[in-house]
Amino acid sequence: MQVIVFVFCLLVSLTINAQVEAIKGVQYKYVDTYNKYYFSKGGKVLSVKISNREVVLSKHSIESLELEKVIVTKDLPQGYNLENVIESNGRYFLFYSLWNRSDDIVRLCYREIDFENVLLMSEEKVLLEADRKIKKDYHLKAQYGSDITKRFNFEFSKNKEVVAIFYHLDRERINDKKSYDVIGVHVYNKNFESVWNYVYTMPYPEVKIKKYQYAVDSQGVSYVTAFVYHKDEISSRELEEDNLLYHIEVLKLKGKGSMENVVVDQGAIFVRSVDLYEVAGAVMVGVGMYDNKQNRRATDGFFTFSLSPKGSVSDVKHHEIPLDIINMNEDEKSQKKNLKKESKGSAVMKNLEFREMIVNEDGALLLISEEYYRVAHSTGGNSYYYTNHFDDILLTKISKEGKLEWMKRLPKKQMRGGYGKGNMSYKYIYWEGKHYLFYMDYSFNESDGDLLVFVISNREGNVNKYVLDKTEDGEDALKTYNVSSLIVLGQKKILMEGESWKKKKKENLWIKMNIPN
Repeated sequence: MQVIVFVFCLLVSLTINAQVEAIKGVQYKYVDTYNKYYFSKGGKVLSVKISNREVVLSKHSIESLELEKVIVTKDLPQGYNLENVIESNGRYFLFYSLWNRSDDIVRLCYREIDFENVLLMSEEKVLLEADRKIKKDYHLKAQYGSDITKRFNFEFSKNKEVVAIFYHLDRERINDKKSYDVIGVHVYNKNFESVWNYVYTMPYPEVKIKKYQYAVDSQGVSYVTAFVYHKDEISSRELEEDNLLYHIEVLKLKGKGSMENVVVDQGAIFVRSVDLYEVAGAVMVGVGMYDNKQNRRATDGFFTFSLSPKGSVSDVKHHEIPLDIINMNEDEKSQKKNLKKESKGSAVMKNLEFREMIVNEDGALLLISEEYYRVAHSTGGNSYYYTNHFDDILLTKISKEGKLEWMKRLPKKQMRGGYGKGNMSYKYIYWEGKHYLFYMDYSFNESDGDLLVFVISNREGNVNKYVLDKTEDGEDALKTYNVSSLIVLGQKKILMEGESWKKKKKENLWIKMNIPN
C-alpha cells in the first residue's frame, strides 16, 4: 500500500492549493468489459465484471485496499442477454433473459451473488415469463452509443421498497394502424416477492404512441409516460411546421387491469422527453426538455409538473435556458449567431440529453443534463468509424415551490471511439450542502486522463473546479479512473477503481482519497 499526495488546483474563479492524501492499493487483474458493477458492505467492496459467459467477482478490504478473494465463473447460459446486477434489501442479484425459440417464451432469470463468500450461486431461478418475444430497449444505445440493449426495464420507488419490471411485447400484426402496443408490468417488494402483475394493451394504436418512459411509486402504483400523436401519419411538411402534433399522457397502473389516463397540458411548447420521479409520499414529479421548434435535437428549456396520488396535474412550469448560459464556452461566431436567434426567440442548446434528477434534502430539485452527440467518420467507400462526445454539463436547481433558483453550465470535453461510454460522462454525489461531479479529462488522448471534480454549493450555486490527479508516465503509473465505480465512505472520503500499466499490460487498483471543500 502506497500513500501519495495530490494538489488541488481551482480552475474556475480563484486559485486554492490544498494537499489531499490518497492511498493506492495493490494492483490486480484487469477485466476488459463494459459491464462493471460495484457494491460495498461491512468494510468490503465487491466488484462484479461480466464478459461474455464469464463473471469475475473480486472482494477488497476498504481499510487496506488489499484483494481478499477473486472467483471466476464461466457458466452463464449460451445466448443470454444481461439485464441488470442489483442490490435489494442486502441481497445481490444478477439478472439475465433467455428466449426459447421453440415455444417463443422469454424468461427473466436470476442467480444470487453471495457477498460474504464471493460466489455466484449455481441455482438459476425464473422470476417471470412472457408468452412471446419482447422488444429490446435501445435507450442506452441512443444515449451513449452503446451496443448494450435490454428486454426488461427495472424501476425502483424512492424508498427502494418497491421494484417494478416493465417489458414491451413484440407486435402481433405488421400493420401499425391495427397493432396496439402491449406492455407487461410486474411489481415486487424489496425481496422480489410478487405484489401484482398484469399485461396491459395500450389505449391507442402503435403508430400513435412514441417514447415510453416508466416509473413506480412507494405504494406499488406504476406509471407509463407516452407521447400520443393526433394522427396516424405525419407528413414531412407537418414536421417542419410549428403545430403541436401530440400530447403527453401518463398512464397510472394499479394492477387487475386498472388504468387511469392523465393528460398533461404542455402548453405550446414541443417537449422532447419526459421522465417521472417520486419525490415524497407517492407524489410524482415530471421532468422534460422542450424546444420552441418542432423536430429538432435542441433544447430551449426545462418542463416540470407535479402528479398527485389522486392523479391531478399541477405546478406546470417552463424554465428557459438564458442566453448567457447558451453562449458559455462557445466561440465568438457562435455567440453572435445565438444573439440574432435570441431576438427571434430561437436560441437553444444543441445535443443536450437529460441524465438524472436529484431530490435535495431541502425539497428542491436538481436537474442534470449533458451534451452528447455521435459523429460518423468516413474511411473511404462505405466504411465508417464513430466517435462519442460527452461535453458540457448543465445543472438546474428548482425550488420546492417550483421556482428556478440557479442554472450552471460546467465546461468539459470528452471523446471516445467505438461503442459504450467507458470512463466518459460523470459521477454525481452530494455531501454536506455541496454537489460533486467527478469526471475524467482526456484533453491529450483517449487512454490517459486527469481526474477532475466540480464542486457546487447547493444554496448559491457557486462553482469550483479541482484537479484531483494528473496523468503520470512510467511503470505502475495511474492512467485513468473508472468514475462509475466511486463509492462514498463517509468522513469526506471516497473510493474509486483506477487503471495502470504494468509490463505493458493493464491492471486495476483501488484508490482511497479525501474530497475537497
